[in-house]
Amino acid sequence: GGSMEISIDVSKVTSDQRALVRNLKSLAVWPETRGTSVSLAEALSEGGQFAVISPSRVASALKMLNLSDDLKLMTTTEARDTFSKVCGVTNADAVVFTKMTTTNTTMNTWSLERANITMEYLTSIYARSTNSTIVTIPVTLKVLVGEKRPPSDEEISNLANAELAKKIIALAADQPPTENQTASSLQEGTK
Repeated sequence: GGSMEISIDVSKVTSDQRALVRNLKSLAVWPETRGTSVSLAEALSEGGQFAVISPSRVASALKMLNLSDDLKLMTTTEARDTFSKVCGVTNADAVVFTKMTTTNTTMNTWSLERANITMEYLTSIYARSTNSTIVTIPVTLKVLVGEKRPPSDEEISNLANAELAKKIIALAADQPPTENQTASSLQEGTK
């Protein structure tokens, strides 16, 4: 079957940014249209570092405020204002959100390498206290296509969000990055 690799790079997160993340007590998880953010909320909640406001509660707040959840259609100022309002309604210190930046399919037709789909994301944390994004973490997912089937969207998001939650929790716990933590990679086969 297929497999996947996950790379999450926290090597460029400064000590000042770590201090800001460490001061967060509650974290709202931005709702994704496909529901993939639920696994991030669950993994963050299990870590015990934050009081987690679920994507469902954030979606309810957006509906009550008559605001869109589509970050692709918002300017930076509109997104910042929306995050601020959501924090006010949900009493969250911060909002964590992810934006896809690129996707690429490589067929490797004339080589012995497996075909793959690479998706790059930026996961960011907006803090109410600074009214700005305090940290941005690059995430790269590489799905290696096998003879049978590639991992499902749910499998991909569950694995990626579990690893991402570990990185965010480590930042909040002020664990200094080791060589393995700065740009980690996880490889998982599918059944």
